Amino acid sequence: MGSVEGGKLRFCIDRGGTFTDVYAEFPGRSEGRVMKLLSVDPANYDDAPVEGIRRILEEFTGEKIPRSSKVPTNKIEWVRMGTTVATNALLERKGERIALCVTRGFRDLLRIGNQARPNIFDLTVSKPSNLYEEIVEIDERVELVIDEANVSDSSDSVVQGVSGQLVRVVKPLNEEALRPLLKGLLNKGISCLAVVLMHSYTYPNHETSVAKLAMSMGFKQVSLSSALTPMVRAVPRGFTACVDAYLTPVIKEYLRGFVSKFDEGTGELNVLFMQSDGGLAPESRFSGHKAVLSGPAGGVVGYSQTLFGIETNKPLIGFDMGGTSTDVSRYAGSYEHVIETQISGAIIQAPQIEINTVAAGGGSKLKFQFGAFKVGPESVGAHPGPVCYRKGGELAVTDANLILGYVIPDYFPSIFGPSEDQPLDVNATKTEFEKLAEQINIYRRNQDPAAKDMTVEEIAQGFVNVANETMCRPIRQLTEMKGHETKNHALACFGGAGPQHACAIARSLGMKEVLIHRFCGILSAYGMGMADVVEEEQGPYSAVYGLESVLEASNREAALLNRVKWKLQLQGFQEENIRTETYLNLRYEGTDTAIMVKRPNDDGGSKGDYAFEFTRLFQQEYGFKLESRNIMICDVRVRGIGVTNILKPRALPPGSGTTKSVAQYKVYFGNSWHNTPLFKLEDLACGCVISGPAIIMNGNSTVIVEPSCKAVITNYGNIKIEIESIHKVVEVSKEVADVVQLSIFNHRFMGIAEQMGRTLQRTSISTNIKERLDFSCALFGPDAGLVANAPHVPVHLGAMSSTVRWQMKYWGDNLKEGDVLVTNHPCAGGSHLPDITVVTPVFDKGELVFFVASRGHHAEIGGITPGSMPPFSKSIWEEGAAIKAFKLVKEGIFQEEGISQLLLFPSSEQPGQKIPGTRRLQDNLSDLHAQIAANQRGISLIKELIEQYGLETVQSYMNHVQVNAEGAVREMLKSVAAKVSDSAKVEGDSLIIEEEDSMDDGSVIHLKLTIDQKRGEAFFDFSGTSPEVYGNWNAPEAVTAAAVIYCLRCLVDVDIPLNQGCLAPVKIYIPPGSFLSPSDKAAVVGGNVLTSQRITDVVLTAFQACACSQGCMNNLTFGDDTFGYYETIGGGCGAGPGWDGTSGVQCHMTNTRMTDPEIFEQRYPVLLHRFGLRENSGGAGVHRGGDGIVREIEFRRPVVVSILSERRVHGPRGLKGGKDGARGANYLVTKDKRKVYLGGKNTVEVQAGEILQILTPGGGGWGGSSEFCETLRASMATEKEQVAVGEAMELESPRSERPTRERKTVERFVVGESPRASASKTLSIEKGKGTQLKDIPNVAFKLSKRKTDETLQLLHTVLFGKKSKVHTLKKNIGLFSGFVWVENEEKQRTKVKEKLEKCVRGKLLDLCDVLNITVNKTSTKKEELTTVLVDFLESPHATTDSLLADKEKGKKRKSRGSTSKSPSSSNATVGQSKKKQKLDSKSGKKSKPSIEEEQDSDDDKSKSSQIENDHDDDSIVGEAESEQEEHHSDEGTDDDEDEPEKYMVVEKSSSKKSAKKDTEKTEVKSKSVGKGSHVTPSETGKPTKKPSSSASKKEPAAESNRKAKTPSRKKKKDDEESEEDNEVPTKGASASKKKPSKSSEKEQGKGKGTKAAEKQPSREEMHSVVTNILKEVDFNTATLSDILRQLGEHFGVELMHRKTEVKEIITEVIESMSDDEEEEEEAAGSGDEAGKDGDDE
Repeated sequence: MGSVEGGKLRFCIDRGGTFTDVYAEFPGRSEGRVMKLLSVDPANYDDAPVEGIRRILEEFTGEKIPRSSKVPTNKIEWVRMGTTVATNALLERKGERIALCVTRGFRDLLRIGNQARPNIFDLTVSKPSNLYEEIVEIDERVELVIDEANVSDSSDSVVQGVSGQLVRVVKPLNEEALRPLLKGLLNKGISCLAVVLMHSYTYPNHETSVAKLAMSMGFKQVSLSSALTPMVRAVPRGFTACVDAYLTPVIKEYLRGFVSKFDEGTGELNVLFMQSDGGLAPESRFSGHKAVLSGPAGGVVGYSQTLFGIETNKPLIGFDMGGTSTDVSRYAGSYEHVIETQISGAIIQAPQIEINTVAAGGGSKLKFQFGAFKVGPESVGAHPGPVCYRKGGELAVTDANLILGYVIPDYFPSIFGPSEDQPLDVNATKTEFEKLAEQINIYRRNQDPAAKDMTVEEIAQGFVNVANETMCRPIRQLTEMKGHETKNHALACFGGAGPQHACAIARSLGMKEVLIHRFCGILSAYGMGMADVVEEEQGPYSAVYGLESVLEASNREAALLNRVKWKLQLQGFQEENIRTETYLNLRYEGTDTAIMVKRPNDDGGSKGDYAFEFTRLFQQEYGFKLESRNIMICDVRVRGIGVTNILKPRALPPGSGTTKSVAQYKVYFGNSWHNTPLFKLEDLACGCVISGPAIIMNGNSTVIVEPSCKAVITNYGNIKIEIESIHKVVEVSKEVADVVQLSIFNHRFMGIAEQMGRTLQRTSISTNIKERLDFSCALFGPDAGLVANAPHVPVHLGAMSSTVRWQMKYWGDNLKEGDVLVTNHPCAGGSHLPDITVVTPVFDKGELVFFVASRGHHAEIGGITPGSMPPFSKSIWEEGAAIKAFKLVKEGIFQEEGISQLLLFPSSEQPGQKIPGTRRLQDNLSDLHAQIAANQRGISLIKELIEQYGLETVQSYMNHVQVNAEGAVREMLKSVAAKVSDSAKVEGDSLIIEEEDSMDDGSVIHLKLTIDQKRGEAFFDFSGTSPEVYGNWNAPEAVTAAAVIYCLRCLVDVDIPLNQGCLAPVKIYIPPGSFLSPSDKAAVVGGNVLTSQRITDVVLTAFQACACSQGCMNNLTFGDDTFGYYETIGGGCGAGPGWDGTSGVQCHMTNTRMTDPEIFEQRYPVLLHRFGLRENSGGAGVHRGGDGIVREIEFRRPVVVSILSERRVHGPRGLKGGKDGARGANYLVTKDKRKVYLGGKNTVEVQAGEILQILTPGGGGWGGSSEFCETLRASMATEKEQVAVGEAMELESPRSERPTRERKTVERFVVGESPRASASKTLSIEKGKGTQLKDIPNVAFKLSKRKTDETLQLLHTVLFGKKSKVHTLKKNIGLFSGFVWVENEEKQRTKVKEKLEKCVRGKLLDLCDVLNITVNKTSTKKEELTTVLVDFLESPHATTDSLLADKEKGKKRKSRGSTSKSPSSSNATVGQSKKKQKLDSKSGKKSKPSIEEEQDSDDDKSKSSQIENDHDDDSIVGEAESEQEEHHSDEGTDDDEDEPEKYMVVEKSSSKKSAKKDTEKTEVKSKSVGKGSHVTPSETGKPTKKPSSSASKKEPAAESNRKAKTPSRKKKKDDEESEEDNEVPTKGASASKKKPSKSSEKEQGKGKGTKAAEKQPSREEMHSVVTNILKEVDFNTATLSDILRQLGEHFGVELMHRKTEVKEIITEVIESMSDDEEEEEEAAGSGDEAGKDGDDE
């Protein structure tokens, strides 16, 4: 293995997640030393790699090295190590606390990402949490110069970027403005930054300045996107910077700890670390973004350097099977690198070895569901692990291998059981399999009474076969998607479990050769010693490939080469030991598919031609080349390699080994047990041949040699297994589905559809298909029934069945082999015209046996607007070429002329009207060729399947998988019926639910859903749906079918195949002539992208599954005669019973990607000013709906813009009491700064400099007050000990549980409407009835959704924050709920705990106050108060009398009823203390007017409209503006316009008659409900008004104020309650509690003087008065109206017209007061600040 220098040891270490593998070379020994340790074993050692080195050194030197002393380095030559420290920190979200710095307008750039959902059938839309905690928006901007010819040489703002592109510095970086923002981060304990600024890849100056400033201020880590990956595309560059900032400090800390365990000896420890690209790096250059694949990369190096070219010349497929997953890679003479990969939701843009991971390993769970075997993706993990681990685990693949004899307990470590000294538990595993066998056999007998019971061994074998097929899928994808034949490879197998499956995997893939390295169990560690040191440099360069650009690229290469050589020379490498590789990153113009092309070998002394190599690679991978397209240079990359020559494989010396086995074991192969010999690899000499079946023990790895296979020991001591080809047809049951084969065929059919999709993506040319992935591929049976539909775009699901069936009927017997059909017409099963479907019938011996089809969205198909998505189309022919049936290929000949005619000259039924044809014919033809190729790929794969199983069997299982899916849907319908039975009408065995929703034009989608609970069937009856519309949102019937099958698949929540069986238990009726079943002349372009979303919302709402999502795709197209662009924009997802809606993603029926902002600005004449979340647009509820997106685009030249959108009139509905999401809005800001509302559907010619603003809808909220109260009661009943606030601090949440939106919700809620006011308004106790907890604020529960036992803790904190101490309250809430915003966590937790304990009594009193409980306020025992509160809330049926009678706990009930002594008496409760009056004055409670008062206010509506329209500003600290509200208030298009307003909030009427009537009504009602009860609208069913003596005394002023404040515009239903609390001051507020001031009396005398006649106060005067007012009011309850009213009373003038100025003054005063409070808090230290709540006892 090479000489060992000076008697020193060499160490190769792979620190994995579970085990650490150590390989050491001893001086003078030919064999290395192997050791395996637990990676984490704190009871025995601190660090596994150090422990391994220490033990081996002790063994080598014979000297004891105590763990307490440092490890000597004088006997260590070098250490090479790979580590999963970075990977684990990323997966577990345990990295450093970081902040993200971005260009202003892009704060949510990484949160939105490409806006696609990870799993399209996951209604919760689960996404990994963000790595960053805080965001700093930097006010800077650069833009690319698109018209270089008109750039003046004297322009100072235009500079040349490092890529060669000209950029204009629009807004320079302001460091002084940035400094306090960064200082704020340091104050919060965040000292690591990730920086990504727009176009920093070519203009890094601003990022560099940020780094210099941050480092000078004390930040310890600043990761610049421009330095890490200087490549265009801001999103992956930003993620990379975040990963680096997040992980690098963790890695550095680990490395410092590792190195500190060694003494320096004669010099520093020589240690290098494996990077993700397969190269080594010293500690100083080992960073986070290059470390995430450190361990797996070592394995690739290991097998590639020891097997390729030595044991075989075939390309290798690396197969590394571990406990929870399997890694697959490829090597064919050089490492296959990818520049971009995604790990745990984070995109990393850096060179990495391409490794595909599948969630299938030894720990994958085994399940029997819906008549089929399932393996994974869930894992049993290491704890408890499989059943055989003796920890009470579940059945896993390891258990199946144990049953079959593939795992030999005698050769497995005995480390199990309580004392960790017992072997694997075979009996427990067998018992569990017997239980499962009983379940499986009962099912099989129900299907076929003659079915023979399956044995335990047959079941275990079945699960292993399914697992093998699961692992074969990524191998096929890795090879075949790049144009390589899988069967031409050899399988290089390593890892703990891989050799047990190697033969079966190779046979399934058609491979003939398996190679297993003798160090297969530690190959990743061994590979560390064979790796070279690598340095890389890369720079952007943007130019068209040509002579001049190639010369410039060569100059840049030379500069980069010098830099990498210099870095390697610093590490001690000589020139002769340095190799270099140069690359150009090339792409075709107009595409986003770049290939990193390595410089070809010189030919005849001339430099290699990159363009020729690029064309060859492109054609190899994608199947075609673009002759007429320019080749673009994107980047220049140089890779320097310092050759180590450390470990080299060497042949073993000839030995006298024997082939005699050491033992015999029974192993199950096929359908029987075989006596199988066991050999030890160390006993076998090279050249030994072992015929299967056999077992070869290779250390701790078990190698299974199956029958008909032959193992050979090679000269290097490795195992080569030759796989015998078996060409017999596999016999399986045809009549009744075999439960094992059913799962395998499901995998095979879905794999075929997926590979068709990858072929289509590879071979297409258009952005829509290749990059946005707007396509679908499917496989159909001979009856056109859907067999498998790859989950690409949901709106295509199941829809193509109608297309294939229509073509079958149309062509009949006129279909021949070699024909390919094309169609896009809605009446022929299409969705809309841009979606072109290509169908290929497949024949076998002249018989039609099945179909394959592919559907792709073509960006241009003709029609009246570019992009073929016209907003105003009224007829189908206006939307482009409409093709019902045409043979695209006729008997093998492509009909280019015919299809070109159809695309270029669409027909029109309007005489004399000429409809434009396609504007991009060549792109259409290229994509049609790609669709044909995709279909052909599917045909080839199915024919392979037929060859293996036979046609009859394949067709039988095409039917069986549909029956299997049908059973799954039936079971789902039965379970759903049980969940919705409470809200459904019951008729016999059927449940009936009716739902409907409206499009923006008022057309209705009505659904009557009937579920048969017994049979598991559903009838979707859309009777009552509106007729065909004179617009383009008519939806073909196929769209409705797609929406229904999508919803059913989401509700099943099991990974079943998407096929026709999903619709078998479902009947769908659509009334002909409705806009869900329009005529063949109707326009339909919007039906596919708009109406489909509304159908989905209606169906899911009927099932009570979740609230409505954004209900729209927000289709945007723009372009001119030279280009076209199309995108769909995400929005908010609806919330559900256990989750918040996700923000800024594609919802339901689409999942297309968003173009990266930098690519967007580089390719098109646009500037993106803003792309972020539309805060607060999600509907409120126990679970809040997701927020929509704001997208602002400035156009840099004249273009035609079309917007096709919905939900601009009716917001997405909430569910179960949740509020509706905000409606969307579309605006155009013209050059003269006018803001024009475009409506939902419009086409406009936009001029240069004009800005399009799109606000997408938010999702509906889920759950109202009743759901919250139920959860609150349950939490308090089971977690009494959590009531004491002091105990709350014992809970701590990890940083991953600090969602940014939740934190923002706290901040908004604290300074917005008072939760106390909201609760007080609706909580009451009626005589003889139980406690009515109507509306404890949803926010408190929402914030604690992670753990129910946090509910009360957060309720306390949110409800009762300190008066005017906003910043303190934020901090306390953060600490209280697990968000730690400060550096010294433990110290701050202790501090806040002490504060909260001191004020616990006051807070409990306040909570009792809200709940209308009076307690003994002289009590000093917090336990008594706690018990009162808990018992009260625990007992929903506790009566008032029972509360009064409970004196043991210090309760004392006082009357708080609304009974009045006289019409002029106060409505305050008799005996209420002055403090309670003060509380009421701050509570913000509003009284409701009587019906007469509503009538009296009608004549004042016009005068109050302006005030109502300005409602959004009516808070001290306003939330984000809602611009569509402004529009709709002006236009009068509110959702509830035709509904009567629930209440009209006004002041006391001046009419004595009215006052008398009010009093009489109040007194009568008081008598009816009993003394001591409040009268609220919820009790009476009618609006009520409580008389107030103080209000009547101020009658003139009240009348004046009423006219100014009475709302006239009707509110949205969602916001009614919250808005009415902000309209006017309450009757209990200071205006009604104090005598009229002099200024107020003066105002009464003035009457209605005009504003001009009044003497207005100065700003300084108002500032002083506002300061005094704010010292007296509660921030949590006061509104802008309160302040304006009090100011008006003080100065005796009307100030409503100056509300903007007053709002500015209020903000200034609050900031000043907060600063003062911070100073006071710092001075007070850990005093009793938290005990003062503004209402101190």
